[in-house]
Amino acid sequence: MFSSQRLNRHQQLFWFGSHGPSVMVHACKLLLFGSVINLAVVFVELQAALPAERKLLVLGLALVSPVLTLLTMPLTIQTLNLVTNIEHMKSEKILVEVIKHQKFQKQRKVMQMLSSLQFFIDKAEAFATESATSGAAEGSAAHTLFKANEVKSSFEKLINNRKTRHMVDDLRELFSSFDQDNSGAIEREELGQLLQCMGQSKSEDEVDRLFNLMDADGSGDVDFEEFCIVILHNRETKKSLDPRSIAERMWKLFDKDGDGSICPDEMLEAFTTLVRARLR
Repeated sequence: MFSSQRLNRHQQLFWFGSHGPSVMVHACKLLLFGSVINLAVVFVELQAALPAERKLLVLGLALVSPVLTLLTMPLTIQTLNLVTNIEHMKSEKILVEVIKHQKFQKQRKVMQMLSSLQFFIDKAEAFATESATSGAAEGSAAHTLFKANEVKSSFEKLINNRKTRHMVDDLRELFSSFDQDNSGAIEREELGQLLQCMGQSKSEDEVDRLFNLMDADGSGDVDFEEFCIVILHNRETKKSLDPRSIAERMWKLFDKDGDGSICPDEMLEAFTTLVRARLR
């Protein structure tokens, strides 16, 4: 209010924009000074001139404003000091460190989820290859890693489990980034784009076979429950995870030329591909 410049959250608590805190301080001083003047004038100058029958009433009314001012002023000054001190205590160095830490934690979660998805892709490919060899999976969408009733019960267990409940919340954000049309489900085309972003060049038949393995209910898309069960399935088989193998696959996503090092251009290209896939 009464300010054209952009205000921070502390300044927005006051009127008069960035001058609000100083105006508030001057207002407190004026109220205290006015209360003293009011008491002095009433008890020194007006007391003798007042009629006896009205003296107590006038003196009582004259005390209302100073008493209220003195009662509310300690809390007002305490709150004002708290707000203004927090504003002056901000440190740009600490703010930058906190922001970097938050971004690092978020990126690490995404990388962990992508590694879980990579693990599932390897396992699903082995299962699909075995099924295709035996002729069981060919031309059929009914062969899945999980049955529809298993997905529902397993998802409920994840929600009710205190250790995995926060993982489900993190996966919801990852699922939303892959659900490009905000339909609430991942379609075949979106799965293909996801694999492409992870450096997995698959033919349409391979994408279809993998999609059929994930689509437990045969609805033609992968909803969040199916996606969540797929990603967190490796918790039961985490002993089979090879951290070095996962690290090498994630490294290849950035090391496009395979020279054993990642230059800024390669990193920029990898992140640009992920962002384009998300915004497509």
